[in-house]
Amino acid sequence: MKNAVFVVDKNGNKHSKSEAEKSGKPIDAAHYYNKYGADIIRLWVSSVDWESSVPFSEEIFKQVAEPYRRLRNTLRILLGNLDGFQPQSAPAEPAYTLLDRWILERLNAVTTECLKAYETYEFRKVFNALNQFCTTDLSAVYIDALKDRMYCDAADSPRRIASQAAMYQVFVSLAKLLAPILAYTADEAWEHAGFCDKSIHERDFPQADAAFAPGDATEKANRLFAIKSVIQTAIEARIQAKEFTRNNEAAVTLTLPVSPVGAPRRPGSEMPARRSTRAPSSAPAGRQWPLSGSQGRPPYSRPTHRRPASAHRPRGALLVHGVRRADGETR
Repeated sequence: MKNAVFVVDKNGNKHSKSEAEKSGKPIDAAHYYNKYGADIIRLWVSSVDWESSVPFSEEIFKQVAEPYRRLRNTLRILLGNLDGFQPQSAPAEPAYTLLDRWILERLNAVTTECLKAYETYEFRKVFNALNQFCTTDLSAVYIDALKDRMYCDAADSPRRIASQAAMYQVFVSLAKLLAPILAYTADEAWEHAGFCDKSIHERDFPQADAAFAPGDATEKANRLFAIKSVIQTAIEARIQAKEFTRNNEAAVTLTLPVSPVGAPRRPGSEMPARRSTRAPSSAPAGRQWPLSGSQGRPPYSRPTHRRPASAHRPRGALLVHGVRRADGETR
């Protein structure tokens, strides 16, 4: 017995051929294939919950085109960053940085999730996992953070080569996982990669690398992301107050707890009182850690206000107690 899938408009009303002819809104797949391409059709199919009524309209296909462009651009950027990279010449144990290890641990988790979803024909989970990975982990964090490294480091820099080795693994796995959905796009990207042979549709699915099971790198990176979020929130408040206009105009002083947020505290390990400090190369936990702006100016050396250390914050929380223009007065 075949499963029937009913398509409805954006208001939940069932589509029919007669109603489509009256409204002038086509429901023939050929119309959308000719207008948007086969991969957009396939991506739409993978993104819907086929166990219930499926929304179908011109507006929905326009919306699907956005994640398609994001997935395609991610493959394009990875290929651009891999220019000149030869996998056979890469070191057996690249000098991965924390960020490289983090993205490979995220790749491990995403690969495991997608393979499990493919086995149960849950294509929507595959779409969501890969779209989230490309949007949040790759575009917003990893690729953005690697711009200086890719553009400024020497071509034979161990750090740059290690990042290329990581991006090579990401590209190969991502292209293979996308191949059943974006059949033409994945094949096109595979052909443009000079280090890939045969058709991608003749290759097996990637397997999660046990060496990069989520662990230490993920924990450390998540901690850094939490710190970044606290800093960004404090900076945005100053930007909204029109004290400055761009993030790189800010200089921040950050107070770190003695132990990570949520970790058990030892007796007597309370956070010390705030104190002024100049920009050291490193600072122990529980001390102010000045973060200067992009200008390289020294951070301010005095707190902006006084209040009880326990006021309005949980024990062990991060505290940004000063944000100023890197070339101006403390705010």
